[in-house]
Amino acid sequence: MADASGKPPAGLLEGTLALIGSYDECLSTVAWKHSDDVHSSRGRRDTNAQSKNSSASSEPATNDDSDPAFVGSYCTLQMAPNFDFIELFHNHTHAIDLLGSYLSSDQVAEKTLRIPGSHVSYRVGLCVPSACTKDDIDRVVQHLLKDVDFQGSVTRCEIREEVPVSNLQMAIMATAAICLILVTLGTLLETCCGIEDVARNAKEAALNGTELDSLLVRLVRCFSLQGNLSELLGLSSSRISNLAVLDGIRSLSMLWVIFGHTYFFVENVQPFRSILNGHQVHTGNIIMASILNFTLSVDSFFLLSGLLIMYSNWREFEFTGTMKILPFICNKYWRMLPGLMATMGILFLLPLFGDGPFWKDVLDNEITLCESKWWTNLIFMNNVFNNQEMCLVATWYLACAFQFVLLAPLLVIPLYRSFLRGFIVNFLFILGGSVLTAGVTFLYNLPPGMIFFPDLNMLVEICSKVYQKPYNHVGPFCVGILLGYAIRKHRNMYISKWTQFVLWTTSAISCTAILVVAYPWNQRLPPQPVATVYAATHRVIWSLGISWLIFACISGKGGPVAAVLSWGGFGVLGRLAYLGYLIHPLLILYQVATTRSLIYYSHYDKLYSFCGHLVVTLALSTCLYVFVEGPCLRIANEFLKQQRTIPNVSMTETHHRHDMGGINNVTRLTKDCVPNHYTTRNSCKL
Repeated sequence: MADASGKPPAGLLEGTLALIGSYDECLSTVAWKHSDDVHSSRGRRDTNAQSKNSSASSEPATNDDSDPAFVGSYCTLQMAPNFDFIELFHNHTHAIDLLGSYLSSDQVAEKTLRIPGSHVSYRVGLCVPSACTKDDIDRVVQHLLKDVDFQGSVTRCEIREEVPVSNLQMAIMATAAICLILVTLGTLLETCCGIEDVARNAKEAALNGTELDSLLVRLVRCFSLQGNLSELLGLSSSRISNLAVLDGIRSLSMLWVIFGHTYFFVENVQPFRSILNGHQVHTGNIIMASILNFTLSVDSFFLLSGLLIMYSNWREFEFTGTMKILPFICNKYWRMLPGLMATMGILFLLPLFGDGPFWKDVLDNEITLCESKWWTNLIFMNNVFNNQEMCLVATWYLACAFQFVLLAPLLVIPLYRSFLRGFIVNFLFILGGSVLTAGVTFLYNLPPGMIFFPDLNMLVEICSKVYQKPYNHVGPFCVGILLGYAIRKHRNMYISKWTQFVLWTTSAISCTAILVVAYPWNQRLPPQPVATVYAATHRVIWSLGISWLIFACISGKGGPVAAVLSWGGFGVLGRLAYLGYLIHPLLILYQVATTRSLIYYSHYDKLYSFCGHLVVTLALSTCLYVFVEGPCLRIANEFLKQQRTIPNVSMTETHHRHDMGGINNVTRLTKDCVPNHYTTRNSCKL
């Protein structure tokens, strides 16, 4: 037990916060009641068993002989200094006097706030006998700490036990088994009978009046492995969409999100070694500006969402003069829900597949929140809660995206009826979102954005009050709607070479400036007026810069940029982007929760982790697409395709799926297809 307990490692002054010891060694420790049996417990149990079998007259072994006296109990001690590091940071002179023994004076103001002990506690893993309760150990700790300037407490103790399977977990596994059976049946149906035969038999059943048989056949077909893989790989159509460039933007933005989350998603820094080196990692190279500002990727998603909603509903406006709002909203809800529910199901199953010294701090907390707040995710209102009270914190994006779906008719319909009226409505929403963001940032004295600022309390506050709120992202969504209108109405307009050069240059400079101008603020925060202006405008400016790139590529002015972004491989990645966005945070949390040794914080280690996260994310996303999302999308098409009200009209372009345009896929349609919100292949999530 002494060997399994945590001991002071090297690098404490570099920010190593956890003395975790050996978690598995502690939980594997068993003390038997007979001291001479400590090293031969298995042999003694075998001897007892043989003795029982050899003599019927002998008395059976008692529990006192076979049960251990106690086992190893792994207890977590959290300690923190009694003085306030944040107060020291604001008192430069005092900080120099106190910390000058190991920091030069020019480093104190820069690094004092970055000392992890200023925000989180130090952690020690203690291996003690299970006969000792948590309160017993806590009393001993309080006695030992009373003479030093530290406060601490034992937060929990755990022993090795079998994890019981809850009713919820059994229900999730039963649902997964049903999906597997349906996929098997659908695959056999198409493999044995052939796709054409199945379709013909279903049609004949419908003509003969056996609608139920026809419906059942079609529903089972929706789970076919071949059919869903064909949809995923884009094999169901050979035509190339004029909007395929959006696949490239969506895919690159998704990679940007995963890369950024690999660096910053885990708020608990205790699992990391020499965390003070993280300051140099984050601010030592201007290239890090693109990683530090990775949250701009979500505004690219919102931009695409607005664009595709406007673009894909235009043909319906031309035939009906309006849009069917309720079916539009219900269709979006149905297409977003299955992937979200599957992700929550995986989260609830994770306790059956892992443990570790950080498990209860990292994943158990997430599971507990989802057990109480799951319903907020299903109605896409989870972003109204504080960041620390949210189930699956990354799903704030889904909440914002669905809230924009509810808002979309108010923004889209006026634009079709009158450009000036629609432009004014969208501009007012852009202006209103910027003003609200500026007001909240200034009122609460917040940083200009999601920069690397190690005051965790401030980061939680900016997430809860600004970053996860719809008013902070409504600007890019409205810009996307206006861009969709421009593509529909003015895609073929003449633009001189000189004007194109100016627009390309302006776009590149504005997007680069948004990334680079915030880089020095990771060292020192700007004045509050500057922070307020940047917070209010940088997401809209970013979306405007990306808008020209999209318009130029779609209108044939993109050159090699359009060729790269239209690469076919991005189409497959784009179809997995929605599920990948949902799954990858669980993988990051699982890695940290199950780690047995401290993780070194460096660019190489983060890049290595990113590659692993990406590969596993794509593999799991493919499975979920085949077993969950793909069948659900095809089921929606079976039920809703009869409700189409727009006749087929020959068109010169093909179209995208537009459910939540930011993160799901671009689907290639045949030339004569028209976009409408009933067609599965015209839908796009996130």
